[in-house]
Amino acid sequence: MAARVSFSLPRLTVRRAAVASALALTLGMPLLTQGGGQAHAGTLVEPQPSRRHAVIDSTHCSAPAGNAPQLRLAPKGEPQSSGYAEASDAPPVDDNLLANLYDTIVRVFADHGTDDLRCWAFSALSTQPRPLPLTAEEAQWLKTHATIKVALAEPASAMQDGEDSGHDPGLAYEFLAAIARRTGLHLDVTYVDNARNASARWPAEQFDVLAPVDLATFDDPAYETSRSFVSNGDVLLVRQGSSNRDIPADSLIDKHLAVVAGSSSEAWLAEHYPDIVLVRMDSDQAALDSVVDGWTDAAVLVELRAKYALAHGYASNLRIGGHLSNEAASLGLAVTNAQPLLQGIIDKALLSLTPKETATLIHRWRATQETLIAPPTTHSQQLRRLLGTAVVLGLLLVAWNGYLRRQIRKRQRAERALNDQLEFMRVLINGTPYAIYVRDTQSRLVACNQRYLEEFAVSREQVMNKTLKDADIEFITPEDEHRYQAIYSEALREGRAIFADREGLVRGSRRRIHHWVLPYNDSAGGIAGIIGGWIDVSDRVRLLNELQAAKDLAESANRAKTEFLVTASHEIRTPMNAIAGMLELALKGDDDSALKDYVTVAYTSTQALLAIVGNILDIEKIESDRLELLPERVSLTQLAESVQQMFDCVARSKGIALKLTIMAGQPDHVLIDPTRFKQVLSNLVSNAVKFTSAGQVEVRLATRPVTESRCAIDVLVTDTGAGISEEDQRLLFQPFTQTREGARTLGGTGMGLCIARKLVELMGGEIHLNSTPGLGTEVGFSFEATRQDLPEQDDAARPAEPEHAVSLHVLIVDDNAPNRMLLRKQMEHLGHRVIQANSGNEAWRAWRPGAYDLVMTDCNMAHGDGHTLARRIRAAETADGPRCVIFAYTANARQEEVQRCRASGMDACLFKPVGLDTLRNNLRTHMPRLSTLGSPWRHGLLFDPLAIDHLCGGNASSNRAMFEELLRSGRHDVRELRSAAESGEPVVMDGAVHAVLGVARMIDAQALMDACARAQRQLADIDDGPADAAIVENVQQELAALLESVEAWLRTEPAAPAEMASFNGGQAI
Repeated sequence: MAARVSFSLPRLTVRRAAVASALALTLGMPLLTQGGGQAHAGTLVEPQPSRRHAVIDSTHCSAPAGNAPQLRLAPKGEPQSSGYAEASDAPPVDDNLLANLYDTIVRVFADHGTDDLRCWAFSALSTQPRPLPLTAEEAQWLKTHATIKVALAEPASAMQDGEDSGHDPGLAYEFLAAIARRTGLHLDVTYVDNARNASARWPAEQFDVLAPVDLATFDDPAYETSRSFVSNGDVLLVRQGSSNRDIPADSLIDKHLAVVAGSSSEAWLAEHYPDIVLVRMDSDQAALDSVVDGWTDAAVLVELRAKYALAHGYASNLRIGGHLSNEAASLGLAVTNAQPLLQGIIDKALLSLTPKETATLIHRWRATQETLIAPPTTHSQQLRRLLGTAVVLGLLLVAWNGYLRRQIRKRQRAERALNDQLEFMRVLINGTPYAIYVRDTQSRLVACNQRYLEEFAVSREQVMNKTLKDADIEFITPEDEHRYQAIYSEALREGRAIFADREGLVRGSRRRIHHWVLPYNDSAGGIAGIIGGWIDVSDRVRLLNELQAAKDLAESANRAKTEFLVTASHEIRTPMNAIAGMLELALKGDDDSALKDYVTVAYTSTQALLAIVGNILDIEKIESDRLELLPERVSLTQLAESVQQMFDCVARSKGIALKLTIMAGQPDHVLIDPTRFKQVLSNLVSNAVKFTSAGQVEVRLATRPVTESRCAIDVLVTDTGAGISEEDQRLLFQPFTQTREGARTLGGTGMGLCIARKLVELMGGEIHLNSTPGLGTEVGFSFEATRQDLPEQDDAARPAEPEHAVSLHVLIVDDNAPNRMLLRKQMEHLGHRVIQANSGNEAWRAWRPGAYDLVMTDCNMAHGDGHTLARRIRAAETADGPRCVIFAYTANARQEEVQRCRASGMDACLFKPVGLDTLRNNLRTHMPRLSTLGSPWRHGLLFDPLAIDHLCGGNASSNRAMFEELLRSGRHDVRELRSAAESGEPVVMDGAVHAVLGVARMIDAQALMDACARAQRQLADIDDGPADAAIVENVQQELAALLESVEAWLRTEPAAPAEMASFNGGQAI
């Protein structure tokens, strides 16, 4: 415990006080001044109103005058003593001690007199604070450490209640703030419940300073304590209601006394009053609450803290019951050992505080506390009235303030709502994707959205507060100005909304807009202006027009389809009627000689019916974009001649000439779809022959090179018929349309030319028509194709001719008995053996590997369809064994069915009905050993006897009659050739050769066709002058040889092939 020196200073002057302070500073002892009486250590001091005491801490030379009434400055004129008077009531002091003390005082005064004078004469002198005497290291540390971390006890304690608590700042906080002002440091304050606990709870590097700490008991090795900034004695706090007398310490024996853990009072009480039960508490507040709640009988706190607690809520429950006579507690700061320079800086800052500054801090705080805890009995009645009035005024002020606050909040809410509404309206108007504007009664623009400005490509300043005329908008014409102004005037005058669709310039282009204008009223009910806008409906109108056009087109197509169904039904009934009638006559008639005529008419009607169905299927494929071209290398000359041959007999029967002209010396072999080419050409030739009653029909074929690999093909069909009117020409290429004359006299479905045009366009070409009524018609088409030129082969290069045909073993599978019989007859006519099965399952039981060359099966059957049968056969075939050819035979004429058949392993898909030519061509294509089947070299003949089967229906008697007619026509052609050769006219000779070529092609006489082709080329090379008769000599020789071959064949033609036994499931039928 530090030593204490007591002086009796009844009339202490400034000079003597300074010397005493210097003495205490030098000796490091507290200086206790008393106005009289004794002060004995180790006793509980009984306070008296007239005798107050204070401890002057020598560390900062503070002497709060307000708390030491006996300590004062001497007034002017009062005699001053230059020595020190010993207190009259002081205990005896050793003379040697006094002598040493006086010597020390003289020496200290000589060394520190000026500083001591400054320290105490704060009332009379006004001096500026001196700079801190910092070392270079300390000054450098301050530059690099701008902020220190402080753990400050929570505001519940009187010594550290900061500004954040809402009360007056505590002393610890004030001293820290003063240090910060002196040093320039910034405080990073963290409030804790107890500074001592903070040192144990957090690591030393967490905080730089702990405040406040009891310097006597703080012993954390991680921190060093600073100088004391205040010292104060301990007091007892007891509950209100007990005796108002002070309580001696002896009265607390065997009672519970609350003390703050680690305080200096705890050790002192344990030493001097061991019988008192000490209850350790973590904080001042816990100690006070324990007394209030009755857990303890009293509590010990530093006097400053006790008075602060009483002033902040505890005065109604607790009071000060006495003072302890122990040494006054010294409070200071704890500085972390990690910052040794900081400790020195803080000590020097505390030393630099003058008594005036220290007294100001303590005085201000004490005055507040003593006023708050002043006993009610010391106040006069007037003071109570003033306080009551102040309370009432305060309550009224609080109420008025609350009212004003509520009004302000209401106004603020109203302003926010208004601002929100205005922002909502701004976003609503500017965010609208349509132009909106507002005009006053003078048609001046007062508001508009961004879309309005964008539509006219103007700025807001250019149009605001202006009429349309004044704004001078580029896209507004004078006519538009007058029209819009009239609309505004009408809306303002009549007070009604106007909505209308009109034309307007928007973004420089004429658009269709839906314009609307409506008047709006002011608060008085009068019309204040108009609100207008528009919506661009150009796209909507266009879509509506397109929708209407599409609707009209759909209705037109529907009517056309209905008309087509009626027409097709009529067209189908016509051949069906002929078929049914002829078959009925054949069944019921007794005249066998007329049977041939009946069957011929029925067959012709069937072909017409098939053509109608084929056209319908083609139309369906074209409209669904599923029609595909299958190009292959063909000869244009042969295709054109085959079409000419097809219609030659019909033309002759009408008495008109069908002429084919082919430009020589141009590419002949090309890569095209021969079927579609013939379909287009046949349609054009058929129409020309059909509508020509006299004169001729001419087909002209020409090719011209475009590139080395491409050539252009031009086909032109001309006739000398009745011609076509311009009105009919515009309708001809539409589906299901015909000329009025043709529809009235010749019938038909009107699909041919439409299909022809679509096919030509599919080939990448175009079709054209030129006709003059009464003079004839000219129809042609042109397209490009890939050239497939081949070197001309002579007769020596021709393949060897087989000696005989091959007969196949065929399995026919169909659940329809008439279809099975038809296929069997067709195959037997072609010279093949047939086995029949009525289902896929039955055919699978009959099939054996290598037993059949060909399987023809229907696709849809009840007991095992054709696809399943094909997959079974392909799965059973071995890699080394023979592969059976499989043909599908179906009425589903769709491309999807062809692909399905291919996927099932079938080689070809034939659509019902299947003719002999179709069967023969597919057999030649898919069975190489039948490539010469039916060739003109069969049995050594120069022609193919089966080539005209499609003309005669495969009937042997019809074939013989046809060949006899050919003999008569051939002999006539021989005479014509001889006469043409004698004339020497190239044109006459070419006509005779062309007639012979038609006969040769009809019966596939290859040698005669080659001779005719060579003769035509030689005749085409003659520009002018007569032709040599030798040109047609080879044609005459080949024609004579052909006639001899035909006569020989007619004499030796065997009977029809013997009937082969047919089997159904292995049984003969």
